[in-house]
Amino acid sequence: MVAAAFSTVELSESSMRALEAFTGVRVSRARLPLLWDDIGTLETLEHRVRTVLGPLLEQTIRAVRQAGEGEAFDRFVAQTAPFVGRWPRRPT
Repeated sequence: MVAAAFSTVELSESSMRALEAFTGVRVSRARLPLLWDDIGTLETLEHRVRTVLGPLLEQTIRAVRQAGEGEAFDRFVAQTAPFVGRWPRRPT
């Protein structure tokens, strides 16, 4: 287990209310350090998805697009491309 970078996490009362409104649950101040650690973990995973899986997904989309034409190919590209975030449409 990794120790938290901050032993305490301070939030104003308005920030606590905003957090609770966003999550839809009451958040204990005692749980804030755990949530802070979770944010760091999620940021690390997001970076890994963008740098490792994103390029692999782009290669897969490119290969499927080059493999053929038709509804199944177009549907795969259309449904998968939003996960990459930047994929041009097939010229019509």
